Amino acid sequence: MRGRMMNRLSWCVVLAASLVGTACNKSKSKDAGKEGSAGSGSAASTAGSTDKAAPAGAIDDELIAAAAKAGKGCKLEPAGYFNYDCPENTAFVELVTKKTSGLMMTDPKFAPTYLKLLEDKNVGVQQMAANKMYENTDWYATDKAAQERILTVAGAVPKDAAILANKLGRLIGFFKLDKTGLFDKVKALADNANTPEALRTGIVNWLLAGNPTSEPAYAVVRDAAKSDSKAIKTAALVGLSAAYPTHATDEMCKLWVDAMPTLDEAPASLVAAHLTNGDLQVFNENEAFPYNWAMVHSDTNKCPAEAVTAALDFVDKQVTAGNAKGIATWWLAALKGPIKSKNGSDADKAKAAAIAKKYADTTTYGGYQRGEAIEVLVDADPAAAKEYADKYASDADASLKSAAERVKGKLAKKG
Repeated sequence: MRGRMMNRLSWCVVLAASLVGTACNKSKSKDAGKEGSAGSGSAASTAGSTDKAAPAGAIDDELIAAAAKAGKGCKLEPAGYFNYDCPENTAFVELVTKKTSGLMMTDPKFAPTYLKLLEDKNVGVQQMAANKMYENTDWYATDKAAQERILTVAGAVPKDAAILANKLGRLIGFFKLDKTGLFDKVKALADNANTPEALRTGIVNWLLAGNPTSEPAYAVVRDAAKSDSKAIKTAALVGLSAAYPTHATDEMCKLWVDAMPTLDEAPASLVAAHLTNGDLQVFNENEAFPYNWAMVHSDTNKCPAEAVTAALDFVDKQVTAGNAKGIATWWLAALKGPIKSKNGSDADKAKAAAIAKKYADTTTYGGYQRGEAIEVLVDADPAAAKEYADKYASDADASLKSAAERVKGKLAKKG
């Protein structure tokens, strides 16, 4: 599913909430993290595994053996994953690549094997299986038997295995619950305060991605957006955006407006962009970031005018205070929203342009951000865009100078 999404932006960021990890992934690992500890065990002893009702295909003994070697030979990191550089782990990954002909998406015929590995007692082996299952969610989306097995694993996941718990939550989010009738079981996990926070975070962040038109799923995520847990609240606020095209209501927009001052910079800017209709499709590769789904896609902003104005006022306040420093943020996307929306008001477009000018002129910000702000003006205020491009055409900051050149090129194409 995610492989078919377009216009994805990839960022490496850290949210200082319950799942805290490295600022950016290692080049080959998707499992960076620093929280918790996990148990150990041998992948050879797959206790509790059952192969009945598994998807079509046979258990791949070669993959099972390779995973068992990783379970015995690889150190289990504190967050419950094997270091990518462990030879046995590398061998498993290479074997999977060989068997799938290097395809990014997992071949569904290996689903029974991954389900068996997911039920292993070694958290690292479970994580390896969950990673591969996450690459292709289609095969279990409507398979009730497979979903029940995944839910059983999720219900027993150690609380300190944050990375695995969050990944399982994401897998569960893609269950087509109207097809399998397991909504109550999923809701029970999401609502239960004793469920590992990382698991609840994954579920509420992705539940509407898999069930965008479900009113019961919307209610679960909406309620989670009011959680006292910062991680769950943030994940749910972003998760609501998957239902934006079909469920957008004044209620959703009000939740976003009220939440902005309570969030860290990255999610606050993301929510601001949602409110202005910044047209975001985000796929975040950092497993430590407790959400990676954020999509608002509509030519017409579904949030009321007062919500858009509130978002712009919030962005203006952050820019003025010097708080809009993060490269991996969506402040500038928020400024683009009113400009590209068919129903964006002239007043909001003018406000967005004014903020972009302030951003571009504030030297405490880096050249990259300031250059992006000038690019916003290409559509918001072409005359001002030309003025700023000329002003910074020879700037000492390479990023700002490059942006000035890009702006001139865009203006030339517009005629």
